[in-house]
Amino acid sequence: MPKRIDMKTLGRLKNDTNLSKPQIKRLHNRFREISEGKWTINKEQFYAALKESGVYTNDDSETGKFHASDWRFIESFFDSLDRDNQGKINFREFCSGISVFATGNLGDSLECIFEMYNLAGDDRITEEEMLDAISSMSGVLNLDHFTPGSVDTEWVKDGAKLRIWVKQVVEEADVSKTGSLSYDEFHAAVAKHPLLQEMASQFVTECCKDFFHLRHHSHHSHSK
Repeated sequence: MPKRIDMKTLGRLKNDTNLSKPQIKRLHNRFREISEGKWTINKEQFYAALKESGVYTNDDSETGKFHASDWRFIESFFDSLDRDNQGKINFREFCSGISVFATGNLGDSLECIFEMYNLAGDDRITEEEMLDAISSMSGVLNLDHFTPGSVDTEWVKDGAKLRIWVKQVVEEADVSKTGSLSYDEFHAAVAKHPLLQEMASQFVTECCKDFFHLRHHSHHSHSK
């Protein structure tokens, strides 16, 4: 991968994403660091960079590895960026996956958000998956930065209360009565409970700042 991004690719990515040229250039430099100059990033490189950046600091002190629930979520996050399901992320996927959160628009980001919660990768979201995803994200986020009134920070940190809330969310949205949520059912749940979107969006924002070395201001707009 060249040290500098060519102007044609830069212009095309600017037109295809919500990112500015300076942001794309910074992402290009960070991508080269993570990929060691290669054209793609594999899971091992992605995990190593995420750990090195300090985004996740709650790993096992003895093994130095991510906790199991965090590992499942991080893997799901990687898969949400890997749009062609090749087990690797190319630079276009890298930019596109980050840019969908830049506007805070639910329609643009919902598919990526669904994949982040869909830890098993089976196109259904269970109570346990939603609980694990929220728990993992809350360990990274500064909950004080959330939209005022959108979340009670102490409530999210309380495992028992969080489990009750997740159970209610899934039961309300599960119109098919399968015990898990399809994409459309999850969409309905997000429309009623914007916290599900805001947590994922804030998580990616934190990664942009600390992991991808990218800073942008996102304005959240939820579906009514």
